[in-house]
Amino acid sequence: MWNSGEHSQEWLANQNYPKSHPRGHKRPHNNIQSVTVTAGEDATLFCQLVDSKEKLTRITWQKKTRGTLINKDFFVITPDGRTENKNGLGGRVQFIGNIQEIIGTILLKSITLLDEGVYTCIINIFPSGPFEAAIDLNVQVRVEQNKQFHLYKETANKRYTTFYCAAINPVPPVVSVTTDVIPVVGDSEVTLATCTAATAKPVAEVSWSLGALNYSVKVKNIPSEDSDGTSTVKSYLSGVPSKDLNQQKVQCLVKHTSLNKERVLDHALVIHYPPQDVYIISSNIKDPTTSQEFQCVVDANPQPTVFTWTRVNRSLPGPADGSRLTVPLTSYSNDLYLCSVSNQYGNRTDSTVAALQTQHPDAFYVISGDFNHVTLDSTLPAFFQFVDCPTRKYRTIDLLYANVRDAYRATPLPPLGKSDHNLVFLQPQYEPLVQRQPTTTRSFRVWSPEAEEALKDCYDTTDWSMLLHPHGEDIEGVTHCVTDYLNFCMDVAVPTKTVRCFPNNKPWITSDVNDILNQ
Repeated sequence: MWNSGEHSQEWLANQNYPKSHPRGHKRPHNNIQSVTVTAGEDATLFCQLVDSKEKLTRITWQKKTRGTLINKDFFVITPDGRTENKNGLGGRVQFIGNIQEIIGTILLKSITLLDEGVYTCIINIFPSGPFEAAIDLNVQVRVEQNKQFHLYKETANKRYTTFYCAAINPVPPVVSVTTDVIPVVGDSEVTLATCTAATAKPVAEVSWSLGALNYSVKVKNIPSEDSDGTSTVKSYLSGVPSKDLNQQKVQCLVKHTSLNKERVLDHALVIHYPPQDVYIISSNIKDPTTSQEFQCVVDANPQPTVFTWTRVNRSLPGPADGSRLTVPLTSYSNDLYLCSVSNQYGNRTDSTVAALQTQHPDAFYVISGDFNHVTLDSTLPAFFQFVDCPTRKYRTIDLLYANVRDAYRATPLPPLGKSDHNLVFLQPQYEPLVQRQPTTTRSFRVWSPEAEEALKDCYDTTDWSMLLHPHGEDIEGVTHCVTDYLNFCMDVAVPTKTVRCFPNNKPWITSDVNDILNQ
């Protein structure tokens, strides 16, 4: 026999049958029972299959509510008592039945208006199959008892006027912050985020805490009435999307009479944009003596899905794996390497030359080769090309780029041997940086055994009491006196030498190294 329904709360908690409802009473499985609860309280949905000796295989609960317009499974109970939550109710549903007696009763906690609807209990036994019954869950809003108020009116007869009012318990809002469509960098104003306070009674108060974004974004609140008598407020945060807004922190603030304190929801703005800055950096590898690994690093959102490595006029000498390129350290590998990245909003290219310039900004860079089907004018706009004469028939395809303006003057020469390319004589016209920097002088003491011995004799023959006595307990005066005397002795005993330092002098080139180089 099949038994499904809702009785008084005490009876449900103890799972006893009232005298007016004998255990053996049989109901058709399509009979719908009705349960009425108040919003905010818990609801017990009773379900039991009686007088059956067959094996239980599964108990399934389904619901069709205001929040779920189609019938969906939301709770499953297995024969060993394990439970599984589905489709969103999570910890709000609890199994309080008994597997041995085939009781599938559940407890729904903190009922809201969106939980109102039809709940179906399905008990599967073998071999008879499934038995099911439906429970119509009605959710009501608590109304306090009518209160009588007396208003005193100042008249000659001092008459009283009486009226009645009903106070309704508030329904708390369901609060969320969402981004329906992720904004893309552009010039038009769009919605950056939406804060929603849904199904509340009375209407909730929604605002934003924007910090430094107060003057760069706008807020617009739109309230609406729901069909169940509650209200929903949507607060739209809008502005012109830019890269600087990406990951900026904002807070949605919600106030309501049902909340003990203001509800605060943290949110980070998400802005999509094409690749902005691309860098090629050196990466550490296991054996840096045989190969060098480069990594293509890019600022983009979302991150690029395509990394393309190329080499000017030649194939890559080593493998490329996404954002990484491995180049063998051989003379054949000397060349310009380019990394092109792209996402769904655009693309960007960078070269290894840019990475070198970042590491050595004062260095002089030269790029030359046979540029038959390529040019670096757009890739390296800060470089200058100096070959202005034909190098193969009437075409100028053998080029030389440098990062200094007017660095070379090109003069054409006849081809070498049977070559079909002309020679080009490039005469330097610039003054190297080391020649433009002035020389400096540096003085240092020349220490020797004789100098050390002379300095020791100077200190040994000094009457230190004559130096210290005039200053008494003046520590600062004693310090200055002793320091001056020590320097005086070193000036007398240890000779000094002055040398000129040129800009191209390296600190590790000592006199000993110079002597070896001059041999």
